[in-house]
Amino acid sequence: MPRPAQAACPDICGTSAYGMPEDRTSRHPRRGLSRPSSVCPQTIMNFPDLTPFAAQAGYSPQMIQWGFDHMLAHWTRHEFELFFAQECPGVSKDCIDEQLRNTTTFERRCALFSGMQRSSMLLITASTVPSAAFQDVFLSLLLPIRVTHRPSHTQYEMFQALHAWMRDAYPEQAGRWMLEKPERDDKRMARLIAEHDILNVSGSDETIRHFKALASQAARPPLVIAHGHRLSVAALFRDDIPELGAADFDALALDASVWDQTGCLSPKCIFFEGSRQQAEDFAQKLLESLDEIALSLPEHAPDALQLAAHNSACLMAKFDGARIFKAHRNHDTIVLHCGTGTFRPILLPRTLNLCPVDDAVDAATRFVPVGQAFATRTTLAADIERRLRECSGFNYFPRFGAMQDPPLTWLHDGIGTIKPLLPKEMI
Repeated sequence: MPRPAQAACPDICGTSAYGMPEDRTSRHPRRGLSRPSSVCPQTIMNFPDLTPFAAQAGYSPQMIQWGFDHMLAHWTRHEFELFFAQECPGVSKDCIDEQLRNTTTFERRCALFSGMQRSSMLLITASTVPSAAFQDVFLSLLLPIRVTHRPSHTQYEMFQALHAWMRDAYPEQAGRWMLEKPERDDKRMARLIAEHDILNVSGSDETIRHFKALASQAARPPLVIAHGHRLSVAALFRDDIPELGAADFDALALDASVWDQTGCLSPKCIFFEGSRQQAEDFAQKLLESLDEIALSLPEHAPDALQLAAHNSACLMAKFDGARIFKAHRNHDTIVLHCGTGTFRPILLPRTLNLCPVDDAVDAATRFVPVGQAFATRTTLAADIERRLRECSGFNYFPRFGAMQDPPLTWLHDGIGTIKPLLPKEMI
């Protein structure tokens, strides 16, 4: 059931409803859990309660709540203006204001983006992080295009609820958003792809190859935009290790807990510029924070096959000399590797690979082929960011605790959300 509404916002982002200060999160002591500091945005405009769909989507209700709360908290006018300025700098501020206005008609949107050459997109979203998938839909609908969206089968009912909300809150955009029920029917999918100007697909390399092959069969192949798997890591530099406090461990525990470590912004490795003994002490303290945050963000219980895969991977790591640290509440596990000589990271949910190294930046550029987020305790120098971008494709450089809560201005995968859909003169 929808939650009680406060005053409805006439536009996509109302400053009174979503207007938050730059530092818009407040930290709960010894929890590592941050929440929007102003009124919860999900009480605005009858945003639906999506927690009944949590188990089907593979997450706990608390995780679904957290994810959508933090997504909506970024929907401020200021962030939308920065988003447009970054992804389509050729668009004027007056044009942005009209795009965000709920009363703007489709015809007017077409006039504002008169250079748009493509009018329809088939969007295939992954089975993880539903709030990110919904935001991709919503941002795409700010443009004058029709979006046919095929979510994963585990999220289909959740998106039906979101579509019903959109029909009431944003009827013009909802009228251009069609939900496609996920089915394994390549002939139908090939016809659907051929009916669209753009194919935007997120998923594994195998999934992307499959849809690209279907797209190549079209008489007029669509523009293909692909968001594949990328790896996010955290780095602890030598000078930061003596300064670590409870807030740092809580922040890293939050990063490692959100979305059960299934998203592309979830840290899979921590490159640690310290001794093995320091790494063991670090792992013990991080487990304490992981156990604390489990009270607020419990995991979705893994099934027998997932547990078997996890236990088998940990056993193999022990054969290579790794030490395994396990939390008491969730199935959080820290795998302390012996070093880079036998470093084979375990890429499974709720598993952090802790690797002592001499140089964390060098390790990231050598061991991460396609990077996403590179998180640190303090802000990185510009030349180090540039090296990480150029060598491994890292494109998001948050502080600990912000890995899973990127602003609208994060250029998704280094290419953006609507930027790839626009003609060159607009970007």
